Amino acid sequence: MTAGRPPDIPADLPGDPFVRVYTADEGRLRLTDKELWTGELVPWLTGATVQRAGVVSHRGGVTVLDPAEVEAAVRRFRESGELGQDEAATGRADIARYLGTRWLLTFKFETKKSACTVAIPPGAKKLGLLPGNGGAAVVFVSGSLFELWHGDRWAAYLVARGLSVEQVLEADDLHQL
Repeated sequence: MTAGRPPDIPADLPGDPFVRVYTADEGRLRLTDKELWTGELVPWLTGATVQRAGVVSHRGGVTVLDPAEVEAAVRRFRESGELGQDEAATGRADIARYLGTRWLLTFKFETKKSACTVAIPPGAKKLGLLPGNGGAAVVFVSGSLFELWHGDRWAAYLVARGLSVEQVLEADDLHQL
């Protein structure tokens, strides 16, 4: 048995990393894979309602984080002073744009349906980061990384990386890929 996977979960993708494709429905994703909300794979998602922050991932999609971490960064930015017109082209303005593009995500456990749902933020959908109704969404979890992706963007990202099965399986040092 691979660490992090309960013994009653089928081993179609053994252990970490975890990737599943879901269909967006009624503005939300219904996460039906039990290993997501047992606390084994995602320690903070244990069958209760929990809020997390969603921010734009630097690779694409939405990274799911502890809201306290994101709000601490917003607070530090606020304390550093207001932006002036002369700062529009600065890194500081880029940080403001980034921190302003965040969403509160509520992961809610549905007992009757044995699933955890998360609403798709309208802004993330409009930006193409996550799909609209009927669209494919990818959930990626590995270690402390938890990401939500629009299915098309996920596929394009993987193709753009240009990795091959041979490269990955034969690599002595996966950090170098």
